[in-house]
Amino acid sequence: IKPSVCSICNSEGGRIEAHHADYSKPLDIIWVCTQCHHSIHKSLKESVQPERPNSRSVSNDVCDGLNTMETW
Repeated sequence: IKPSVCSICNSEGGRIEAHHADYSKPLDIIWVCTQCHHSIHKSLKESVQPERPNSRSVSNDVCDGLNTMETW
C-alpha cells in the first residue's frame, strides 16, 4: 500500500515516490516526496565524488527531517 505522507519530512498532498536504497532488494523501500527523493539522490551522488577544496559537505540539511544517510 502506497502511503500519502513522506517518510522523511511528513509532507502530504503531493506526489509520493518509492526510493530503493538497494535495487537488489526491490521490496525494501521508503516512501518519500519528490523533493526529498531528489535530495537523497543528490546527496548520494555528491558522496561518491571526490571532495573538492572549499566544497560544502552535504549532511544534516539535505531535507527537513533528514539527519543522516545512514538510516537507509
